[in-house]
Amino acid sequence: VACVESEGFPVDVYYADRETWGGLGQVRTGSTSFNQSIATRALHMGLRLHADGRGITDAEGKRRLDDGTERGIFAALDLRWREPEEREALSLDPEEAI
Repeated sequence: VACVESEGFPVDVYYADRETWGGLGQVRTGSTSFNQSIATRALHMGLRLHADGRGITDAEGKRRLDDGTERGIFAALDLRWREPEEREALSLDPEEAI
């Protein structure tokens, strides 16, 4: 992450590679409450959501369980796909599942 200023506004610049592109896209396009909700969901499932873009892994962080895409993260958490503009707070209700 690089923190720079553009026209007087702070801007965070994220660097991604093939491994982190989908994960960073998912984490950076949802509201804070949405990201907290899915991270909590992952923990309740015995998994981890990595904010650095490494996606969903087992609890030890050793085995990646999504396919490296935003959709893969939702699928790994048994959630229906949401477009970025739909990523607000998420209920942990089972009805939210795919």
